[in-house]
Amino acid sequence: MRKIVISLGGSTIVQEKINVDFILKFKEVIRKFKDDKFVIVVGGGKPCRMYMDSLGNAGKGFFLSTQIGVYYTYLNASLVEAFFSEDLNKKIFIPRNYEEFDKQFKENKMVFTGGIIPGSTTDGTAVEIAERIKADFFVNLTDVEGLYDKDPKTAKDAKFISKISHKEFNEKFISKIEHKFGQHFILDIKAANIAKEHNIKVIILKGLNNLEKCLNNQKFIGTIIG
Repeated sequence: MRKIVISLGGSTIVQEKINVDFILKFKEVIRKFKDDKFVIVVGGGKPCRMYMDSLGNAGKGFFLSTQIGVYYTYLNASLVEAFFSEDLNKKIFIPRNYEEFDKQFKENKMVFTGGIIPGSTTDGTAVEIAERIKADFFVNLTDVEGLYDKDPKTAKDAKFISKISHKEFNEKFISKIEHKFGQHFILDIKAANIAKEHNIKVIILKGLNNLEKCLNNQKFIGTIIG
């Protein structure tokens, strides 16, 4: 049985409204892989950053801001878990620490969670969990198709990178970005460092067709780090 961690970026779940169609299609894909064990870590997205910024702008401090951010990911994770309710023999329960997570993971084939620890990120949490459960790989399902050597929005000659080592990824990209909660990059600093330290295979991709192909060990559009 494979153990797979998937990070659902908050932007895939909600923007101006809840993306119900995406959640239902995501459910269809995951249900095809009954022999695998999944951990779904759900991010906050733009609305979460709005909540956090309101506190930050009012001078309420880093911890309170990140605590609200984590609570918002609990809401998103609860929403996604509710769509899987007929596949689960339990009520909605989002782990708020690793002790609760370990119990849920031992008893269930699917576990849904958010950020868990204030001051961390959902990417960071997802990679920590991948290391904790010795996952076969970690998938970051986000709103970009993968990694480019330059920003494709501003550079017409940007080249897509389908595979890169942890060392090269950290040296060329992670070392040049500033750490902040809710940062918008394909993988944040904490997650990248944990993945490098423990040699965790990271897959960045966009779209449920690519996710299904990835889970089927078929060719997909995305970036493999590791």
